Amino acid sequence: MALTRLGLNQSVNLSTNTTGTLAVANGGTGLASGTSGQFLKFTGSTTVASAATPGKVGQLIQNVITSGNTASTTTTFIATSHEVIITPSATSSNVMLWFSFNQGTQTNNRYPRWRLYRDIGGAGYSHLSNGVDGQPHEQGGTYKASASGQITGPCTLQFYDDPNTTSACTYKVYMSLQDTTGTVNIYGAADTYGYATAMEVLA
Repeated sequence: MALTRLGLNQSVNLSTNTTGTLAVANGGTGLASGTSGQFLKFTGSTTVASAATPGKVGQLIQNVITSGNTASTTTTFIATSHEVIITPSATSSNVMLWFSFNQGTQTNNRYPRWRLYRDIGGAGYSHLSNGVDGQPHEQGGTYKASASGQITGPCTLQFYDDPNTTSACTYKVYMSLQDTTGTVNIYGAADTYGYATAMEVLA
């Protein structure tokens, strides 16, 4: 809407004497309203739009695992109780993942292996092939038991995912044994908590 001068030394009070949305060409934004966390951006020479702040944390979900110890005696990857579920608010959002837990190996010269799997909307788990794979390490060497028996220690997995969905995403740790014989463990008990954390990052 345009402003018209009423007369000499007269003015219009914009806080009380205007209605509607002031167009961009007349000095306004062209927007009737916005929402929390948005900013204004130019989409052309005379167009202004609102958008969410890029890089802003949309939500943070943490699952504390206090039960569900898992043992593996096979080279086939099996699901553990270490998981976190997050529902992105936009398909453009990314998800930052952290998994922290205690691991153990009970057999000489054997070690656990880890992978991250993702399920979108109950469609089934798939391996994040560009995610965390392989074996953990400790003090510069392979994490495995010695001839004296079992050893335990911490393990941390991190991954930055682009699920491209607004459906619920379940991220889960899978584990396997490095070799054909032996036993490896992942712990989730009252005295050995595990943590699974997912953070939505708005694009």
